[in-house]
Amino acid sequence: MPDDIRNVIEAYAQSHDPKHFADDAVFTQMALPQPFTGREAIAGMLRLFYEDAFSDAQGELRTVAADTQRGLGFIEFTFRGAIPVR
Repeated sequence: MPDDIRNVIEAYAQSHDPKHFADDAVFTQMALPQPFTGREAIAGMLRLFYEDAFSDAQGELRTVAADTQRGLGFIEFTFRGAIPVR
């Protein structure tokens, strides 16, 4: 896998910043019933996941794979976080 693709994926893994996604990106969270399409929809899902749903959310990058021919990437994380009591 070219280093530039790995660098973009690792930058996303560190920051969870949707700027690393293309405007027309599709983000599939395997635990959810439908994918998120577009940078704004992805940003909303990430905000909900990392800021609202869990306190002290942490993700550890485990696996990175990409298909540069089709523009596909796969990221596997180990996730840790607590559900805040409100």
